Amino acid sequence: MDLNQTKLSRTEWNMIEQPVTPEETRILQLIIDGYNDVNIKQNTTMTMFSFTKIAYSEDMEKKFYQIYFKDEILTMLKKCNNKVILEMMQQIGNESSCANIPIKRADSIRIEHMADNIGMNKEFIFEFVQLGFVKNIIKAINKYDNNDKNDKNDNTLALNVYTLIQMNKSSIPQKNKHVQQFVQTVISSAIIVGGGGGGGGSAAGETAGMYTMIRKIVENAPEYIEKNKYIIQYADVELYQHQKKLFSVFNNKKKDSAQLILYMAPTGTGKTMSPLGLAQYYKVIFVCVARHVGLALARSAISMHKKVAFAFGCDSAGDIRLHYFSAKEYTKNKRSGMIQKVDNAVGDKVEIMICDIKSYLCAMYYMIQFHPLDEIVTYWDEPTITLDIENHPLHKTISSNWQGNKIPNMVLSCATLPREDEILDVIEDFRQKFDNVEIHTISSFESKKSVSLVTKEGYMAAPHNMFPKYSDLLDCAKHCEENKILLKYIDLQEASKFITFVNKEGYLNSEKLKLEYHFQELSDVTMNSVKMYYFAILQEMPAETWPQLYNSLVSLRVPAFTLNATPTSSVPSSQIHIQFAKNVSVDRAASRNEGAKLSRTISVPVQQIGPIQQIGSIQSTPQITGILLTTSDAFTLNDGPTIYLTEDVDKIAKFYIQQSKIPELLLTRIHESISKNNTLNREIDKLTRDIDDILAKDVLKETKLGKDHRLPPTVIIMRARCESLRSQVDTVSLDKSFIPNTREHQMKWTKQIHPNSFVSNLDDDIVAQIVNLSDVSSSWKILLLMGIGVFSSTIVGGSSISESATASVAVAATISTDYLEIMKKLAYEQKLYLIIAGSDFVFGTNYSFCHGIIGRDLCNMTQQKTIQCIGRVGRAVIQQTYTVRFRDDEILRNLFLPSSNVNLEAVNMCKLFATTTTKP
Repeated sequence: MDLNQTKLSRTEWNMIEQPVTPEETRILQLIIDGYNDVNIKQNTTMTMFSFTKIAYSEDMEKKFYQIYFKDEILTMLKKCNNKVILEMMQQIGNESSCANIPIKRADSIRIEHMADNIGMNKEFIFEFVQLGFVKNIIKAINKYDNNDKNDKNDNTLALNVYTLIQMNKSSIPQKNKHVQQFVQTVISSAIIVGGGGGGGGSAAGETAGMYTMIRKIVENAPEYIEKNKYIIQYADVELYQHQKKLFSVFNNKKKDSAQLILYMAPTGTGKTMSPLGLAQYYKVIFVCVARHVGLALARSAISMHKKVAFAFGCDSAGDIRLHYFSAKEYTKNKRSGMIQKVDNAVGDKVEIMICDIKSYLCAMYYMIQFHPLDEIVTYWDEPTITLDIENHPLHKTISSNWQGNKIPNMVLSCATLPREDEILDVIEDFRQKFDNVEIHTISSFESKKSVSLVTKEGYMAAPHNMFPKYSDLLDCAKHCEENKILLKYIDLQEASKFITFVNKEGYLNSEKLKLEYHFQELSDVTMNSVKMYYFAILQEMPAETWPQLYNSLVSLRVPAFTLNATPTSSVPSSQIHIQFAKNVSVDRAASRNEGAKLSRTISVPVQQIGPIQQIGSIQSTPQITGILLTTSDAFTLNDGPTIYLTEDVDKIAKFYIQQSKIPELLLTRIHESISKNNTLNREIDKLTRDIDDILAKDVLKETKLGKDHRLPPTVIIMRARCESLRSQVDTVSLDKSFIPNTREHQMKWTKQIHPNSFVSNLDDDIVAQIVNLSDVSSSWKILLLMGIGVFSSTIVGGSSISESATASVAVAATISTDYLEIMKKLAYEQKLYLIIAGSDFVFGTNYSFCHGIIGRDLCNMTQQKTIQCIGRVGRAVIQQTYTVRFRDDEILRNLFLPSSNVNLEAVNMCKLFATTTTKP
């Protein structure tokens, strides 16, 4: 975890200047606009009006309907015998001709010119998409009329009706109302038909049809709800409920009042970006223990042209730095016109001050100089970081910040913030310090994604198959209802199967809990409502039937992954090659001093060594389901990268080097090449520094290059030597059969291709940068060649690969800053296949992972820390396949049961967030 309270590096400054994507910009603008309109919604779905770019009018709406939709609807209805729908068809047939509808000549010409485009783009126009679903519904209704009632037809009807209902919830502007009327009529008729009501339209048929469809939707919830691309695609973009509540609190703030807001919401739901909305009226001091979070906010804020300042590693206000947007007084370069020097002491334009823990008081006093206290908000991100241990070097600073705080508006934002009743001392201390204090608790559990938890045996974990003891089951259900953030980690497939089983087998004694009574409308069935229903059932399960039911459920389990048997034979020696190449490049020192054109390093093949025989034996390791991530289980990691959290990073790195079964001779060759490169690069670096020193002295003597622009002879000789050394540097790469999830790797380990399996995507330049770092151990370099990065405090070291294939991983003492910066960049860009990191790193990453592994050595984690760990997974915008695999099931049990231990984070908060200072 990067908790260094130091100034920003040049790399970090460069990173925050990179603009966000257009999609991110749209969401950020929504957050900003949402401060003044919390109910704001956006929907960019294309309708006929937006596609043709013709201004809306009722006449034009009817014209569109009669030209483009009417005939298509009539064609669908010709073979339909449903009474209600036939009446609709008759009404359509009796409608007046489009010739009687007057429209502007310009619009008429536009329609004529766009006729072909409309025909080719029907799949993108919302009304045509709706009619596609209606067509499927009509086909299903026809089968019912022909007495072809079967389970497949029930599913088709339920899926299409449910999808249409959910799509119609969206606030898509200028939908054709005539099409909407027809769609609603078909939906109502389909529900009646689904209940066996035929064309009679009976209330009983409608009720029965509603229940049948609800049952089908719940049975198939993962496909119909969670992975339904149409519901996701056409949904409104709007604020999360917790953001709406936060903005409403500040919009309704009483004058001269102080506010303490306890802000709890799941990871990946926009808490970190909420300050952008607050900055519409307030000046925000964003406090972050983990600097990367503040830098992510800074990048987004700068992309939205917010005025930002930075206080990192500050000993005084003089260390604060303004971004150019925030500068009021500055000097410009006379030639370029660009800002050359900023007066950082003048910060009255600053809207968002981003600081670390060490610099908070400096940042606070700086902001107070320019803005009234009641117009400033301190937004403290993840205040529980480091509070899960008894003592930490930052505890003293945290306490000093609380005691010295003068800002009366404070937000404590954290996914695992202690409950209000657990930190009463903190609340009372805040009341004692400020007048007219209002306390607000904002707690949210909303999430648009599910993250599946997997046991060490490879089964999906859910409370109903984890707790054979009835009292544990009840404790779990109650705990989850009180901590709804855990709903995100209930596998929807498992919940759906359980609900279906207990309903069909008659395990429910309470009528109100039966499926037909619990959900009243199709629109009520959502991912979260199904999970809440699941917990309601768990709490009402009869004690006497639970043992038998549990055994039945466990016996029906199937593994989460269909794993392939690991081939017993090693890869044929003829397929194992390693290529070494000579590098040819322009001298970087010469480029810097002479202004020469920079050139990319190129690799010139020199020799190919192979085939290589595998010598010696690999130590046998247990076959762990779903954990052999560099060999037979790699294909189970799909859609995106994986993070492996463990206390012993070195041990896991060693394990995966062993498991990859890279031949001994190949490892030796790589090690020799890397060692050679390290020696060459150290000599090149020394020569480059010496050249710079000589040229610097020449500048002082005013003999730089001389008047005839000639370099000193010693510099010419040294540069020639550098060029010679660079030509000797080897470029090292692994055969693709050792790189997880490449085609060659999958054929080697699974004998088939899994198209969705995720593979690393590393540029040759990046690999060369890492391999040529002289202060990074060989083990990490070999892992990088496989697409694996390491975040650890033990990255630097000497040679870590021994003369045997069972390479040991050396433990080093310091961190390679260059390595970490490159790894962060690759992680952000999702180019790494796997990241191995210590558990404390959970607070040091805001990156998006699709899968996570929780090591068995983390069994002593608190519930809060476990939630933070699994919160690294499933942060992407869209729904993908997300899993967290546990190496110890006890961690899972502790997650879902009330903790018997004292909440150390709450205890430390009460101890550190305390002051004897009187009210200001």
